Amino acid sequence: MKQNFLVLCGKEQLEWRTRDLPPLENDEVLVKTILGSISISAELPQYNETDLTELPPEYPKNTGYESYGEVIKVGKDVQSVQMGDRVISFYGHKDVAIIKENKAIPVPKTIYGPRALLTILSCDAAKGVFKVNLKRNDKALVTGMGPIGLLTAHFLKHYMKINDIDIVEPDPHRREIAKVFGAGTNVCMENGYNIGFECSGKIMRFSNCKRA
Repeated sequence: MKQNFLVLCGKEQLEWRTRDLPPLENDEVLVKTILGSISISAELPQYNETDLTELPPEYPKNTGYESYGEVIKVGKDVQSVQMGDRVISFYGHKDVAIIKENKAIPVPKTIYGPRALLTILSCDAAKGVFKVNLKRNDKALVTGMGPIGLLTAHFLKHYMKINDIDIVEPDPHRREIAKVFGAGTNVCMENGYNIGFECSGKIMRFSNCKRA
């Protein structure tokens, strides 16, 4: 079977390439991609050559983050998923991919694709919050109310039991959503915060967190 995969060949230069897939091993799964995520903080800087962690950039570069797809073939020893199941995994921007069974995260039929792709983002947000030794009376500032910021506010409120959570977010619609997650919008830099979480991917917002 042929696999098409996306490669970054230079600044803003993407190219689809093709290769043959090897035979499926007994503990492997063949997945057909339905949706894929693009990381605005990792992939877009690489695409635009603004990634400060890689100077100068090296090419060609594989692309991709987490993917949501349908299992179209399984090895004979695979038990946790079957043909037709939907899964989340990590294999980059490819139309089909072979992965190990233990790398396939099953997705319940009641959860649709875009929501399923929040699986890993929720894990990232949880790890960031749980690494910090917080007390219930601490004040937290979260900048950016995209998926990561909203999930961070959720974990702060419902797992760490932090009641005093303020946000920095220019989009009024996102600010309203943040209120549902238990966050406030009355930022008060003068009184300070015990902890800040930068979730917007903006250097200016990171500076706000440091000042808080």
